[in-house]
Amino acid sequence: MPVPSLLRRALKHERGQDLVELALLLPLLLIMMVIVLDMGRAFNTYMVLTNAAREGARQGSITPTQVTAITEAVHQVTRNAGLPDGQVTVSVASAGSGNPVRVTVQYNFPLFSGLLPFSQIPMSVAVEMVAF
Repeated sequence: MPVPSLLRRALKHERGQDLVELALLLPLLLIMMVIVLDMGRAFNTYMVLTNAAREGARQGSITPTQVTAITEAVHQVTRNAGLPDGQVTVSVASAGSGNPVRVTVQYNFPLFSGLLPFSQIPMSVAVEMVAF
């Protein structure tokens, strides 16, 4: 029976190997997970800004001269998504009926991880629709 005792002796010397591997890889895995979560949040925010710009352009196609109504339509969508009104910038370019209305929405997305060399991602979405 020398083979099982030899195997037991070989395994006995590798007791802490799993713990060392975990200690080396866990920080790297956590950093990657936080970055993936940040990018997922950024993509979600970009989709919210796109939908808000579309909603503003739709409102502008109905009432091209009422910039306040267009801005309020954009802020309604961003407010429902939890973005603060003071940080969302809306600009409207309208030339009246029969011409395109361009709504641009800008937002600086804050990262909650300080792992990247920047703390914000500037986002800008522009949508055009023809006013009737």
